[in-house]
Amino acid sequence: MFGKSQNIKKYFISILGLIVILIFSVQLGYGQEYTIKFGENWPIESSRGKTALLFKDILERTSEGAIKVEVYPSAQLGTQEELTDAVKMGSVEMAWVYSMTVNNKFVIYSMPFLFEDWEQAMDTRDSPFSKRLNEECKKDGYYIVATFFDPPRNITNNVRPIEKPDDLKGLLIRVPPLDTLRKSMEALGASPQKISYSDVYMALKTGVVDGQENPNLQIKDSKFYEVQKYLSLVRYCIYPGTLALNLDFYESLPSKYQKLVDLAAHTAVDYFAWYVRTQMGEYEQFLREKMIVNEITPENHKLFAEKLKPLYQEYINDGYFTQKEIDEIKTYLESRK
Repeated sequence: MFGKSQNIKKYFISILGLIVILIFSVQLGYGQEYTIKFGENWPIESSRGKTALLFKDILERTSEGAIKVEVYPSAQLGTQEELTDAVKMGSVEMAWVYSMTVNNKFVIYSMPFLFEDWEQAMDTRDSPFSKRLNEECKKDGYYIVATFFDPPRNITNNVRPIEKPDDLKGLLIRVPPLDTLRKSMEALGASPQKISYSDVYMALKTGVVDGQENPNLQIKDSKFYEVQKYLSLVRYCIYPGTLALNLDFYESLPSKYQKLVDLAAHTAVDYFAWYVRTQMGEYEQFLREKMIVNEITPENHKLFAEKLKPLYQEYINDGYFTQKEIDEIKTYLESRK
């Protein structure tokens, strides 16, 4: 796919830009010091945690210590919702959050089976639609420094393999506090449960819930395979996330610092994308060795898609997005093939 080569190319371009700034940063004349509190819900040893540390390392090195980054993993500064509010208020300068908690228009990207695969989802980051959304976020006090899409979301549980929608009936499935995921589980017959990410492992272990849904990346990093028996590769949603900065804080930085923040974030996220791209197969193989894993047949996949199709019209009716915007995204994706 053309988009895949473009993503790889952009990663190396950002690395080249980083090298150039590293060479010349000593000449930038830094003075006042700044601190960025970076909050996230994932453990520091996870892939996202390591990406946050990479951002910290790049920014502190290129600014020669003028910008300090304090990383707070594992929901130390609050849940996803609390972090989103904290960034808006400025009590936390930066957080990795789900896009629609910043601007509910991003819900369009979370619609089930919108994308053919993860690479296609990543291509939309440079679309005119995405750029318009990023600009809109400024009205609410957010600066979107970088965007990322989680790998496809799958379902784990301790009761039975999920091969068709009816297999989810009656199961207690933990979902994040995100409307499309909750409604998707409801439409498939499950009973969605809201539990903070930091508490999911224990909830699964103690049987408070039967299962959860997440990308394989999170299933492995959070060791859910230790407390779950079945993994069903439904791949029903590819969810968008953002690195969001408090806009007032970002605009208070001298332009030379803003460029360093942008470059550090883009480089770290591009590295994360490269890591996910190269590791997705290994993550799945690892989980196959720890759990009972089943694919979804093409026929049953259509059953899942049909069950979730009405959600599109529901969100259109509620004013989140329009059919014209859905068509715009699909036209853009076709042009990238």
